[in-house]
Amino acid sequence: MNFKVFVLCFIIPKQYLNKYYGCPKDNCNLFVLKDTLKKMQKFFGLPETGDLDQNTIETMKKPRCGNPDVANYNFFPRKPKWEKNHITYRYCLCFAHT
Repeated sequence: MNFKVFVLCFIIPKQYLNKYYGCPKDNCNLFVLKDTLKKMQKFFGLPETGDLDQNTIETMKKPRCGNPDVANYNFFPRKPKWEKNHITYRYCLCFAHT
């Protein structure tokens, strides 16, 4: 494998997944890399194989805004999306006593 293929197949995807999906820089083994690739593929509506196929590479090459696709929500760990779409609310008119 030449250096260009190594960079294209391993270094660039790893940097991409770190920047946009929080894949850890230091502890990115094959299992973590495949799991993060599946998240990326799911986000873009690609088949969730965990493999670095041509469609995934082409998606990674597209221009980006620079913001991550997934976020670490501190208020709701591991649950960034609301479970319910129907909301209920109430308001009341309160008058200050003077």
